[in-house]
Amino acid sequence: MTTEKASDTRFWDKVDKSGECWVWCAAVDLKGYGRFSVGTSHKNNGERRNSMVAAHRYAWELERGPIPPGIFVLHACDNPPCVRATHLFLGTNTDNIRDMHAKGRNTQSRPEMRGSKHFAAKLTEADVLEIRNLLAAGRTYRLIANAYGVNKSNIAHIARGRNWKWLTN
Repeated sequence: MTTEKASDTRFWDKVDKSGECWVWCAAVDLKGYGRFSVGTSHKNNGERRNSMVAAHRYAWELERGPIPPGIFVLHACDNPPCVRATHLFLGTNTDNIRDMHAKGRNTQSRPEMRGSKHFAAKLTEADVLEIRNLLAAGRTYRLIANAYGVNKSNIAHIARGRNWKWLTN
């Protein structure tokens, strides 16, 4: 007989098992994946703080055991808050990317997720067009980033055509 830790009980108390997917009903990240606070760790100054883990990874370890280093826990059901072990499988980063493309979750195959419609967008299409004009006028990445409240790497990606490349002037 296995003994259940208090954190395991606390974990399952946050899960709705009434449907096909077992849905995490507590904290989630911006992409909808569950976040669970486990144990404690310490900051450099000695203060205690909780460690946050992905709920689906925690569920996998509870039900199936340790996850090898560098391995992802993927969702067969494609439902980020699902923590049901039978809906999860292990894979590499490459497997994760292939799964994303196969399920049409990449922005190239779903134009409705591009630009300002993307869940994590901080800029609008109009902002990007203006940023391109500012870059052409010789403004620095840092100056533009500060003006738009983003990191200068975001501006660099726009300048190099890595992000927003589908948007034409």
